[in-house]
Amino acid sequence: MIKIVNNPMDILSQAINNLYPDKIFKIIIKGELKDEDGNEVFGITYLDEELWKIEISAQLSIFNFTEVVAHEIAHAVVGETEDDDTGHGKKWEKEFDRIYKEYGKLV
Repeated sequence: MIKIVNNPMDILSQAINNLYPDKIFKIIIKGELKDEDGNEVFGITYLDEELWKIEISAQLSIFNFTEVVAHEIAHAVVGETEDDDTGHGKKWEKEFDRIYKEYGKLV
């Protein structure tokens, strides 16, 4: 039997579930991830039939993986309400910070 202690993904999942218990996110890990222009990216978030889907590059280190998942979850929480065309405005920053503060409490 194997038990992984302090698994960053388990901790991040718990933090997200604590903050957003009524939201459902589907995270898909992909070997190679590209945007619409063919550029390699680490994460993509999109709404698919009322379900937020997040695609994450499998090529990330575990440290970067948790950061990119938190980053993309913040996009899904904020949705398309961001007034900043990069999607990284004040609302996004607030949610990203909330996720990392909750993660920090659980570590």
